[in-house]
Amino acid sequence: MLQYLGKGGTAKVKLGLNTLNNELVALKIFRPADESSMKIKVKPERITAEFKLIEHLHHPNMVNVIEILENCKYEKKNGSGYHTTTIVLEFCAGGETFDYISNFSNFTEEVARTYF
Repeated sequence: MLQYLGKGGTAKVKLGLNTLNNELVALKIFRPADESSMKIKVKPERITAEFKLIEHLHHPNMVNVIEILENCKYEKKNGSGYHTTTIVLEFCAGGETFDYISNFSNFTEEVARTYF
């Protein structure tokens, strides 16, 4: 993992490197519901089922799922860790759409066409 990108209600996201093709990827790391300090507690089975459906969708305007890693070990800098479900996604540089909307409050129609 190269760097921390952010976190949401159910997971944190880190930047990773796909060692097979040297492409950057986003790693969405879900902490187990019983150990999570995240706002929304989600069971790993539910995460996996949802992303297995999304994994089959491919579109140029969607962030595509590359791989679903179930029960993989996440190790912290201090050496401790836990088992987690991690979703490997295409990395999209440029930040989050949510942040853009928060900063500019609304899109013009022309800008909206770029994103949606």
